[in-house]
Amino acid sequence: MEGVADAAHLRDLSALYGQVAEFDALEKEEAKAAASLTPLGFDRRLDGSSRTQMLASLAEVDRINSLMALNATRHWLSRITSMSAFHPKLPLGQACAD
Repeated sequence: MEGVADAAHLRDLSALYGQVAEFDALEKEEAKAAASLTPLGFDRRLDGSSRTQMLASLAEVDRINSLMALNATRHWLSRITSMSAFHPKLPLGQACAD
């Protein structure tokens, strides 16, 4: 039984490290896309081409942030699902007594 628990623990750690690596890659992508928005920090008019470029960069940052939120939600949902096997289920709407 202990070997099974160790294998499950290693599987969980491996999944966690994979998720950290994925978030790190997304964070680097986000920083790169956000850096291209630097001109918006200055008070000046943008020509049509610059405006289009800024909108594209903003959309890319938004896409990356959405992926990060989606991945975090999936991670926590999977953790909650796996933890539910070890904790009694509460009826919907019941508050925790502790």
